[in-house]
Amino acid sequence: MSAASPTTASDEELQRFSESERYYLETSAFNHLFDTFTLQEIELTRAYMRRKGVIFVTSPTVLWEIMLVSDRERADEMLLAAQALFDPVLLGTPTELTVRYMRSAYPQNVINYDVVTSLSWASSWPAMTRELRRTFDYDVDQLRAKTAPIRQVSRNLKTVIESEGHERDMVGLTAKFVSMIFGAIHEDIELSKLDEVTAKMVILYGFLLLMTGADLDEEPAREFWREKGFYGEDAHAEVTRMFTDYPDIFRQGPLVTMAVMAALQYKSGKTNRGALHDGMHLIYAPHVHAILSNDAAFLDLAGTFPWMRAKVRHISEINLRMLEVPLYEYPDALHTRDGLEG
Repeated sequence: MSAASPTTASDEELQRFSESERYYLETSAFNHLFDTFTLQEIELTRAYMRRKGVIFVTSPTVLWEIMLVSDRERADEMLLAAQALFDPVLLGTPTELTVRYMRSAYPQNVINYDVVTSLSWASSWPAMTRELRRTFDYDVDQLRAKTAPIRQVSRNLKTVIESEGHERDMVGLTAKFVSMIFGAIHEDIELSKLDEVTAKMVILYGFLLLMTGADLDEEPAREFWREKGFYGEDAHAEVTRMFTDYPDIFRQGPLVTMAVMAALQYKSGKTNRGALHDGMHLIYAPHVHAILSNDAAFLDLAGTFPWMRAKVRHISEINLRMLEVPLYEYPDALHTRDGLEG
């Protein structure tokens, strides 16, 4: 496979993204499709759904999980399937969406900001979805190192949420920060009516994404704090002000949206990496028609919170068994056939 040259979504693709019903597949739903359908069926599914005014959208969060799959052959095959299924327009990272919300949508809580990623490497994605022979190179070891903080914290989530933190490693420092902030603004948190676990998850996501850069790209957070005048060694001390300067983040917005899901997982006994990643997927709920999942935890969320029932659906609710129709029924799919031949 050849490397893709950087490009951007076309005006036509951006218009389709704007006008279509958007369905976001979190990782379990994508895995289900990958294990159930052939590559050709997946590509035809995309073409068929486009004709119905429906597109499947994805995010760097899903691609991140694909790229970290330990079986490298499976990872490559999954990335190819993602190219065949998903729309060329890639949603922003959790950090990008959180920063954009805090910069322009707080406290009105309206989506008045761009939801498309600005990641440099993501500029290759549109071309990859048009021609499946294209791909991009990434350093797995570098990616693992980059995402190490969130994985370390995820493996020790119980310590972070329930202890005051004493050790001077990543887990201890994170636990200490969460405990310190929770204690300092406890009265404000009570006014938001959040329970302790959910409130601590809000603080944790704020710490990981906006202070430690535990995402695919920390530059959006750095740029945001530079705008606030926070530089140099005092930056981390100063940015703790986000929890007092932006008190409504405990009531609305991306951080609490992620925290609600992660807290539900935590309370049910899921205290591994999956809890935090499940929360990160939920950040896309305001930007799509529905989130499709094959994970019972997401359905538990829909059952627990009425406001999520229309947003979270099981992958089985989308009928994908229409693929017996001959290819010539889908002429708009023909231009992508180069990715499957030879």
